[in-house]
Amino acid sequence: MKPSLTLSEAGIAVLLLAVLPLFVRDLLAIPVLVPLDPNEGWNAAHTLALMAGQALYPPPQSLMVNNYPPLFFYLTAALTRHGHDVIVMGRWLSMLTFVATGGAIAIALRLMRCQWIPAAFAGLFFSAVVLVTSDYAGINDPQMLGHALQLAALLLLLR
Repeated sequence: MKPSLTLSEAGIAVLLLAVLPLFVRDLLAIPVLVPLDPNEGWNAAHTLALMAGQALYPPPQSLMVNNYPPLFFYLTAALTRHGHDVIVMGRWLSMLTFVATGGAIAIALRLMRCQWIPAAFAGLFFSAVVLVTSDYAGINDPQMLGHALQLAALLLLLR
């Protein structure tokens, strides 16, 4: 006779069933050529300016600002140079870093001697909160890259 699921395993299963459809929804929206967020065009304009050899940051006397770190725009530009749409490549980068962030949360907890089930639950819980309450997973925006880089630094410190 097969043993029944523990409460922790059941919690992981329920959370996974809640997260998976939302994740698939956001994956399917990546190639759609309509704005998913007002910032997408703004971020694409910064990437296109960078690709055209213009300054990523405007001069101080300008009324336009860009307070994002440049790495997202450089990475998106590098991906876009292969003949793809700027917004779509930014969305893929965002989705990859979203997954990396959830995974890094679980790994960080494991490095802090947490068991696998609670660590996985924490990564899934982060994913659920982002997928339900925001549109940052899979949009052309540097937010998730920032989270992934911060967690990568934490992982380096924990090792």
